Amino acid sequence: MKIPSLLTRLKTTFSIQLILGLLLVVVSIFSVAYVSKYLDARKETKAKEQAILTEQKKLSIAALAQIWDTLAIPQINVSRARLKTKYSDDQVQYKLAVDVGDGFNNYAFNQAQYPFVIAFIGDDDFEVLQIELSQNEKTNIVNGNGKNVGIEFSGAFTVQLDKYLAAKKWSLIWRF
Repeated sequence: MKIPSLLTRLKTTFSIQLILGLLLVVVSIFSVAYVSKYLDARKETKAKEQAILTEQKKLSIAALAQIWDTLAIPQINVSRARLKTKYSDDQVQYKLAVDVGDGFNNYAFNQAQYPFVIAFIGDDDFEVLQIELSQNEKTNIVNGNGKNVGIEFSGAFTVQLDKYLAAKKWSLIWRF
């Protein structure tokens, strides 16, 4: 009688070990799945945090006033054109100062509705953005003798931050 009792115990012990082993496997699978989900969520959170930091960095760079290279356009007797811009809340504020010489055609300039266009150009030398400047945005600069020596434009335009940051240089196009 002792042998069947021993066999029964062994079967019971084996069954218990088998059940415990299966339970351990199931728990391990769920643990691995949970840890994997946790790590994926952590990676996603880090990526979002990095994107936020990148966006904040772009905004802080764009918020600084940008003084662009000075241009000369001898074809229309502009001795110096200076552009200053500043980005804030999807708007770029700009000031353009143009020094004109004796041969500058004031009459033709005043007849054009949009006499100047500012073209912003990217690293690849392709145009990123173009802004037409209206006569309504200009102020004539005169010397002590009442002679026109310059023109200033100021205003604002809406643009996406990435487009603004892609601009690395500028040019001035005339339409008169």
